Amino acid sequence: MTIVKMSFCPLLKTSISATPPEVVGPLFHRFVPNGRNDAVFLTPFGDPYEIRVWFERSAKLVNGFLKWERNGSQFDESIMRRQAKLDGGPLRGEM
Repeated sequence: MTIVKMSFCPLLKTSISATPPEVVGPLFHRFVPNGRNDAVFLTPFGDPYEIRVWFERSAKLVNGFLKWERNGSQFDESIMRRQAKLDGGPLRGEM
């Protein structure tokens, strides 16, 4: 039997006013889940196929704040704990 593994990354956009700041995903308060370590499993009981979703900690440092960036490598947990709004970026997952 062939095993097929699928990965996905849906684009979630929010817009509050005519000129909102660019928000890529949901906003978190002083915490962003730690990628696959904090993945949520969406697999029903008894289903042999596993579905899990997560958010990656990808950011760059801009004026002392973390700003989400797809290939960002400057994520700092000490800044995360002090920053009120953190962009979670796109939801990622595997099936």
